[in-house]
Amino acid sequence: MAFSFFSWLISSITGGPNPERAKKRALKRMTKMLAANKYGNFYRVKTEEVTAELAQFFFKVYKTVSPAQTPLQNAAQSSRLRLAAIHAFLDQTQLAILEGLSLESIEKRAEEIPSGTLARQMQNEFDQFEEGFDPERVNAIDNCYTLILGMAKFVTYDFYFLLRKFDPQLRVFAAIPGAAVSDGIKDFLELTACLDTDRDWNMAFTVLRDFKGAEVVNPKLWEKMLSEIQEVKRSGILEMLVRFITKDPDWGWEPRLTRAHITGEYLESIRTEIFDHLNRITTAKQDARIAEYARQFFGDGNMDRLTFYTEGNSQLYKKRNFNGFVFARGLNYVIVFLTDEGAQLQFLSDLILVRGQWVAPALYRPLSESVRLLVSLPGKIKALDDSLMDQGSYGLKLERAFTKTIQSKSLIRNINANLARIDAEARLIITDAIFNLSVIADSLKDILEDYRRSFPLIILNWEELAPFSNGDLESQISGMHKRLDDLLDLLHLVVQDSDEDTDAEAER
Repeated sequence: MAFSFFSWLISSITGGPNPERAKKRALKRMTKMLAANKYGNFYRVKTEEVTAELAQFFFKVYKTVSPAQTPLQNAAQSSRLRLAAIHAFLDQTQLAILEGLSLESIEKRAEEIPSGTLARQMQNEFDQFEEGFDPERVNAIDNCYTLILGMAKFVTYDFYFLLRKFDPQLRVFAAIPGAAVSDGIKDFLELTACLDTDRDWNMAFTVLRDFKGAEVVNPKLWEKMLSEIQEVKRSGILEMLVRFITKDPDWGWEPRLTRAHITGEYLESIRTEIFDHLNRITTAKQDARIAEYARQFFGDGNMDRLTFYTEGNSQLYKKRNFNGFVFARGLNYVIVFLTDEGAQLQFLSDLILVRGQWVAPALYRPLSESVRLLVSLPGKIKALDDSLMDQGSYGLKLERAFTKTIQSKSLIRNINANLARIDAEARLIITDAIFNLSVIADSLKDILEDYRRSFPLIILNWEELAPFSNGDLESQISGMHKRLDDLLDLLHLVVQDSDEDTDAEAER
């Protein structure tokens, strides 16, 4: 305590390290500096006011930037501006590649080139396009876009609000208390961080001209304004004003300029756009092919036999950004065939299996087992379809998928997981159908060849079976074999298409 008292006593006598006294001395020295400053008339020390001359300085800046305020209001959010900044730096080779990868060009090329070949061509072209973005070009793009964003932030500052403090009508400016504009001066200093005269403003104006189709601000006036701002900043007057107003002689600021990096995101968006478009074209062509194939196989009648696991209900899920029912189309084709033609297949199989005199049991067992398994599938399909009704095992788990908003990520994952389980069950049924239909088709092919032999090697009593058939037996076997082959082609096509959809969803 004694030490503290003597320290205070010495300080009071000698004028030692007293913070307030140090501030006063610093401000007094600043008064002399203000008087010597070219822009010292911006502030009156005695009345602590900023003057009309400071307002005139801000007003000249406002007149230069005001035409650009509306055009650049939402520059930071504009994807078109980002594209303009990037495209301004592309060479002729890249522009030609980009033209060849336009959506219109892809559609024309898809009419003449198989989708797989076109996908490989597009990948090679995109790789070449991407290679053109060397570090020098990427740096130039990012610098230019960063400069434009800084300019946009500067010109859209509310200078009008700042100037109205000097005069609501912006006609005759008067001196006002410095405290009214200290924050505005600080904002102005921070906004000028990117306004160096040695930056490539010509390229920035070129990009903005292409973006808006006209000059957003007069380049000569802009250049003049930058020179005046730089001169004012070099004088240090603005920092001095803040120090006087806040009575903080140590106040300072550090220029902060966030550098934009837009090339990587741009390349990824281009890649996604062109290959998604190709996928949509390919999917549309494949869907049309499948639909035509199905029309030829089933005819033009109603083919909707399922109630819940349907393409229509799948779209309801997809509208809410879920995966939907990937194998609905294929499963429906299976149940349509088994419902409409399963009885004829079973009748023909029973005739051959029961009444036929087979050379050896090993020859008929694959056919017998596959027919048995195939006719059990309608029950499995109905069980899967019924599980999606309101009170079904899956229906209860998925009912929240149709609420207006789902914000829980865990719930979204849970819904997609259940949809994936349903699709897995549907795919298993379809692959079981394909396997057993293939076995039956191969057996019918062998049986048909045996029927046509002079000396059968598989079934020895063909002549005894004919009276029990509903017409020409050879035609029935041949017709069913053809139907099964055609159905297998259709199902293979559908499963391949559905698997590709599933892979695409997994990638997303």
